[in-house]
Amino acid sequence: MKPLTGYIFLFIAISCGITANSFAKISDGFTKDEQSFDIYVNHNPLIISNPPISAMVGQIFKYDIQVEDSNKDSDLLFSLKKGPQGMQMSKNGKIVWIPKPSQINENNFTFEVSDGYSSDSQEGKIFVNINPSIISTPRPVALTGHEYKYRVVAEDLNSDKVAYRAVKLPKYSTFSRKTGMLMWKPRPNQRGPNDIIVVAVDERGAITSHEFQIHVFEDPSARQMINTGWPLLLSFVGIMFAWGMAQI
Repeated sequence: MKPLTGYIFLFIAISCGITANSFAKISDGFTKDEQSFDIYVNHNPLIISNPPISAMVGQIFKYDIQVEDSNKDSDLLFSLKKGPQGMQMSKNGKIVWIPKPSQINENNFTFEVSDGYSSDSQEGKIFVNINPSIISTPRPVALTGHEYKYRVVAEDLNSDKVAYRAVKLPKYSTFSRKTGMLMWKPRPNQRGPNDIIVVAVDERGAITSHEFQIHVFEDPSARQMINTGWPLLLSFVGIMFAWGMAQI
């Protein structure tokens, strides 16, 4: 205590969360008065965790806020000051959110924690990604001996670059990872349904699977050629045989 003014100067050198017992006495030289009181030493809460920076449309986003506070008896209060629609925070600082397609790209947030005396806040952005969409449709039918072409086309609403990868292809077919072009000339032993699986992958790793069937039929013109060509061949052979016999 500073004499004459009565101001008390207290330098905190004790652990936070501890109640310091203090004592003050005042006297005019004839009489005196004394007072004892307690001082609660508070420690500011501090957010020490870092939130995820990305989320996926339709998938659960979770974040548990971690706070450091030396006052073990503090009753922390968490609050969501700013966030995208649908984001929820529990009383324990657990964040849950399922982004919608309309919430792609950046979403801002502000979290706050308070112990009743002081507070700390955390601001940031969450990038919401969406899987690429396949917008092309394959022809479901192919003919033996004829080249089949199909270019897989995908769009990405985040404007990410999209690459393609083949998972399952028919034998003798080729697929371009860069252009998404499938080329194939089915053979007679491949008649019937043929399963094909390709995937589109954006630059952030989001994947969309494209599964379809191509039903291969025998080329009817080839069968017609056989049906019409075989009798002609037999007639030619017969004529050549008769001509050979006449030369004997």
